[in-house]
Amino acid sequence: MILRRILHSAFRTGGDQNASRLLRFSANTEMLLSDRMEALRLLSVWTNPPAVDQSLGRHAPLPPREKGPIESSLTRELPSLLGLNDEISEAVLNLARQYEVALEKP
Repeated sequence: MILRRILHSAFRTGGDQNASRLLRFSANTEMLLSDRMEALRLLSVWTNPPAVDQSLGRHAPLPPREKGPIESSLTRELPSLLGLNDEISEAVLNLARQYEVALEKP
């Protein structure tokens, strides 16, 4: 439960550094897959955050955000994330499509 609070705190705080943290967390195969998928789900709603703080269950709206932090973080982290052989790869591809981040050819 504490880990989920930390993930949601990074999401609510926002910024490039926290977007990167959530992406790097999702790549950590030592963590539970469900927690890693939650980090990616939070990134999928980054630009239009829910009005409810999902870790505390209270109304705490955030303004819409620019997609820049996600785009730059995804561009940096995408190669390592796509190398994973689990459900994360598909979720990462969906996130890249959502934010229109191009996959670079080697």
